[in-house]
Amino acid sequence: MPLRVLEYAAHILREFLRTHGLDATLPRLHIVVLYHGDRPWNGPLALNVEGGGGEPSHITCRIDLIDLNRISDEDIEKRLGPGLLALTALVLKHGRRPGMGEKLPAWDRHFEAGLNENGGMDGIQACVCYLLEVSDAALEDLEALPFARHSWEVQIMLKTTGQKLREEGRAQGLEEGRAQGLEEGRDQGIKEGLSKGIEKGQAEMLRLLLRRRFGSIPDDLEARLEKASPETLKRLFEAALDADDISDLLNL
Repeated sequence: MPLRVLEYAAHILREFLRTHGLDATLPRLHIVVLYHGDRPWNGPLALNVEGGGGEPSHITCRIDLIDLNRISDEDIEKRLGPGLLALTALVLKHGRRPGMGEKLPAWDRHFEAGLNENGGMDGIQACVCYLLEVSDAALEDLEALPFARHSWEVQIMLKTTGQKLREEGRAQGLEEGRAQGLEEGRDQGIKEGLSKGIEKGQAEMLRLLLRRRFGSIPDDLEARLEKASPETLKRLFEAALDADDISDLLNL
């Protein structure tokens, strides 16, 4: 984990220099990992690269680990305050547990506060994608929250994200299954429909990342995203995090 976090930190610093110039003073990074696994964390929390004489070099990476499953919701909200960070922590902690629809109203203030943060809409959309992919929360549960009436942009974001990830995929699967006229066909249709819905969601998240980093997406790359497999989308997403130019992705 420390090595992976070091790679993320390097990416953040490269983006900072690209924005502010090579002569800019680099910011100090405080690395926080939100861990939400079922088992207690037992991995390393620091990385020290030793020099030739056995002394630690200047390459050091330390992680502030927050084990979400061992912190109460009240403590999470107290430590992080209302906003996107607290919302992300709560979504990661409870996302795979049953009864998500009942918890969402208590988190409305975090959705609302998150919208006012820098890049808040993108962060809210990422949380919505995660909830609709892994939890039992429905699109209607999110649309019923007061924050959803914040603006037409929020309503459109919920509609496009939710429908593409879950409702459209499920409907397509059911239609394919019914056309086969067999119980096995319906089951397979539902699975394929859900899979396609999730693939669309992955493609949308990749498009969001590409537009945020590079602006417009070339037509040939857009056409490839339409037909890309989950493995290809994952490979492109990982490459897009570090690419210097969007053209670097065309030959992957």
